[in-house]
Amino acid sequence: MLGDIDRQQSSRGWLRRRDPALPAIAPWVIDQKNVLRVPSGITHVVLDTPAACTASNSRAW
Repeated sequence: MLGDIDRQQSSRGWLRRRDPALPAIAPWVIDQKNVLRVPSGITHVVLDTPAACTASNSRAW
């Protein structure tokens, strides 16, 4: 499963270019209360998150 939770949404762009013959990557599931959930049967989750703010890459936010 892949979760793209940064502003750039770069993982979404990557998915659009991905060969459709490859195995599917599962999306989030929205339950009856509109809460995002990991789909059943998923063993691995990759989250694309905003970069960490460290001394080496910090800037005015």
